[in-house]
Amino acid sequence: MATLRNTQNDFDPSLEAWWTLVHPMAVMIEKYITTEPQEKPDNVIMECHADITKIQAQLESIPITDDSQAMHSYLLRATNYLAHAYAEHDAGRSHESQFYYYNALTELSKLHHQLVVCGLVG
Repeated sequence: MATLRNTQNDFDPSLEAWWTLVHPMAVMIEKYITTEPQEKPDNVIMECHADITKIQAQLESIPITDDSQAMHSYLLRATNYLAHAYAEHDAGRSHESQFYYYNALTELSKLHHQLVVCGLVG
């Protein structure tokens, strides 16, 4: 049996249940990562950053198990890097923004790989 972290009442400790909880948030992160911050209109950058920060807070409250720990970490790091990418772009630091953006992409690709390996996505 997997060990729970951030335990909440009535939490199903299966990997599938974890994915069901985080899937909507992962979809939102993919929405914000599909286009680089540099390619978005300046008037939406801080709104995107605020949305990503909210998603990050939600992810941090999701219970995790030993089985989901690595994937949860990939998703949290991707979210954190993406928030930094938007903040750096807003501050006019394009090189730093790209650095964080591509690190976010890397973390999401690691997550996707693990999801495929575990049979949670095709």
